[in-house]
Amino acid sequence: MTRPPKISIFTIIGLTLIIILGCSDKATEPPPPDTPTLLAKWRWLETIGGDYPLNPQNQGYDMTLIFLADSTYTQSKDSDLIYWGNFSAGERVYWLGDSMTVLSLDMYLFDLAYSLHTADTLTLAEYFSGGTNISRWKRLKR
Repeated sequence: MTRPPKISIFTIIGLTLIIILGCSDKATEPPPPDTPTLLAKWRWLETIGGDYPLNPQNQGYDMTLIFLADSTYTQSKDSDLIYWGNFSAGERVYWLGDSMTVLSLDMYLFDLAYSLHTADTLTLAEYFSGGTNISRWKRLKR
């Protein structure tokens, strides 16, 4: 009859430390304010595409986007909630081999290419058969 291998006290202590250290709360802490991250509240600055630029001044309303760590988002027009749901972000390779960083939002028909130029500036590009709309958003301070 074969005996099971002995497990040393050092192995048990080592595994316990790995489990304890691996359960850090750091993953749920928000990043520092100057870190480029999508997880923030954003205010709409402008959208370029179509016949002329759109912005809060010539449209008469403000919009905000909020991305949360639980992969949910909301979009509001003034104080009215207009879109909400889940989002995902990542690289997508298209059939010609081109890749771009895209943002997939529930309730949006098309994926949006996005970039964070600085910690305070988000650019979203929506590509569709009739053209492209590019919108810029400003990160609101906490």
